[in-house]
Amino acid sequence: MNLGFPRLDPPTLLFSVAILAAMLGTVAFTMARGNIGSQSALRYWGKSMACGAGTFFLWTFTGYWPFIATFLIANLFAISAVPLGTIAYSKLFQVEPPKQVFQATVLFGLAGVLGTYFFDTSRGIAIFTMNASLAVQLAVMGHLVFRHRGEHTLGISVLATLVIAFLALTHSARAVTAIIGNTSAVIPTGNSITLIFYYLTFVAYISSTSIALFAINNEKNRRETVERLRRDGLTGLYTRTAFVEMEQEIENAGRIDGYALMMIDIDHFKSINDRFGHGGGDVVLAHVGRLLTNAFRLSDIVVRYGGEEFCVVLRACLETDAEKYASRLVKDANAQTVRLPDGKTARFTLSVGYASALPASSNNTLPESLQSVINRADAALYKAKEAGRNQAVSAAPLELLVAV
Repeated sequence: MNLGFPRLDPPTLLFSVAILAAMLGTVAFTMARGNIGSQSALRYWGKSMACGAGTFFLWTFTGYWPFIATFLIANLFAISAVPLGTIAYSKLFQVEPPKQVFQATVLFGLAGVLGTYFFDTSRGIAIFTMNASLAVQLAVMGHLVFRHRGEHTLGISVLATLVIAFLALTHSARAVTAIIGNTSAVIPTGNSITLIFYYLTFVAYISSTSIALFAINNEKNRRETVERLRRDGLTGLYTRTAFVEMEQEIENAGRIDGYALMMIDIDHFKSINDRFGHGGGDVVLAHVGRLLTNAFRLSDIVVRYGGEEFCVVLRACLETDAEKYASRLVKDANAQTVRLPDGKTARFTLSVGYASALPASSNNTLPESLQSVINRADAALYKAKEAGRNQAVSAAPLELLVAV
């Protein structure tokens, strides 16, 4: 009984897989030209697909072309494809790839290939070392993709992980088949059902992993674009519009942990503009933005509220802690010297008003709104300015304001 596929023969299928890999590699290289942030990741993926295309293209001519091309060079391409692809994903996720694992698998895989080519050892050994190495490499890639799956790319990431896992198991089975001596079932010149499905699995692997990488890259670009729109172009801080959008999130977190809020103003900023021009004023604003960014925690929210006024939300922060932050900020600002493009230097001071919002409790069924906290901190800022500027003033407690 003939179980072969006369219309879907391996050479035709191999050549088709090579064309698919080459096309997706070309797409990756083309996308890299317009994606500065992900350029390296896309180029590595293009190299991975080029190695895959080279492997399948050379396997197509097994028995027709020299052994060095269809065996030695083809396997060199094959053992390099998955590490290059994993490095592409690593760069996209901004994590370090497991270089030592890949170095070990490449050496192990090529050891059998070189032994067969130069010392005429059993081809089964080469098939075993290559498939065992590829199985490990694919397992590493699958773990990386699944671990960093995103909410907006969950479906394709899970699909790619399943395909990678299936291909890893397939290579494991091929390694076992080779080691027990049945090499005829796994060499690329056969025409068995198993071999046909093996090549079809590569079609699924190349397609799903490429689509997943492109989708993750697009989602990354979308997030970065949204984040840029939420940031002030001069200071790099959140805009007031972005701050308003975060109102519900801040209030919800504040009900559990509480928070403190500062309103900050650059003293006599009009004088700075009058003396150094608007260009000099912009340099001072950018300098204050960097000062504020470095002065607070990554979890805090720093906002350019408008003009020379800033706002900072300190998450899970008591009023005593807010007082320390505010006093230190005023002191640090006093010590700053801003060098302007024309060689002149400018100095500035800050006035700060701060207020704290306590977490919700059984006695506080209606927690204070964010706008109320802003109003109290703004009133404290006004007092700091009236008192001579260059200082931090605490807002009156909410209970006292209600009593009045």
